Amino acid sequence: MKVAIILLSSLLALSSINANAAMGFDEFFELSRSKWFEPCMFQSTLSFSEYLALLVADGAITPEVVPYALSNGYVPETAWPFAPEIVVDICKARSRNFASLD
Repeated sequence: MKVAIILLSSLLALSSINANAAMGFDEFFELSRSKWFEPCMFQSTLSFSEYLALLVADGAITPEVVPYALSNGYVPETAWPFAPEIVVDICKARSRNFASLD
């Protein structure tokens, strides 16, 4: 049930992207290690591998990135095919849903 809510929230986040919110990869990389990604990965019941599986299911990363991410503990900034703000929006929606489900 939680996964269905997460996937639905991801679709909603993708449909409400702010086109003016573009950021560079340096900013995105810093943000990815701070307030939005940590709630997604560490304040939920998801393991890092489950989180990666959801990113692949969302199309946020390609399956080829997963072995690198698992062995190094992070997804390299060059692996994101989407604009960074899309991934951040997905993560914001997930962190809100995890907070409301606990």
